[in-house]
Amino acid sequence: VRANYGGMHAGIAALLAIGALKPEFRVAALGLLFTFSAGLCVGRVVSWALDGAPNRYLKIFFGLEAIGAAAAGALLTTR
Repeated sequence: VRANYGGMHAGIAALLAIGALKPEFRVAALGLLFTFSAGLCVGRVVSWALDGAPNRYLKIFFGLEAIGAAAAGALLTTR
């Protein structure tokens, strides 16, 4: 569990921070953010369809993830 929710997310955060600080990594970081956030959204939609409506907190997470995916996608398409 620590490897997934701790290590993996810390590694992704580090790559996103590098992309924010170094312009040559910006497109890769946005691609990572889009893929990661959109993947979480797809998983939540499938779970919602199969398991029923999630609680309030998971709906908030879904909204934040969808905003992150949309923002990253928009920034990728304006380049």
